[in-house]
Amino acid sequence: MKIITSISLCLALFSIAVAKGQMEKVNCISSLDSVLCKTVYLSVDKMPIPKGGERILNKELIQNLNYQIDSSNTIGSRVFVSFVVEIDGKISGKRIIQNISGTDLANQALSIVDNLKWVPGSCDGKKVPVLYKLPINICIK
Repeated sequence: MKIITSISLCLALFSIAVAKGQMEKVNCISSLDSVLCKTVYLSVDKMPIPKGGERILNKELIQNLNYQIDSSNTIGSRVFVSFVVEIDGKISGKRIIQNISGTDLANQALSIVDNLKWVPGSCDGKKVPVLYKLPINICIK
């Protein structure tokens, strides 16, 4: 039986890290991405954000993640997903880094971020592809 319950996302630390990266000039660091076989940036002057800001991402995750509770699930979950925000704001190279819960939350999260419009990241004022890592902690109230 599927129970829909209120979901709380604990993304505060990630949001603070993103905001800090956007306020401070950092050295841009790039690396070869093994999924896409091309150079992507890991650290940039301005991180990519969903159009409308982080609150849009949080809102979409809260409204659209469907967490099912049954006898085998715990009351919380944790997933880490990653993807590249390209210079045109589109998503590529989606991947699940860690899925502690064993549920399909990671796939749902990737689908949600893929449907958002993104403002690309930049390094020295030039748009660059950026690897975006998204930790999601689900706490059932």
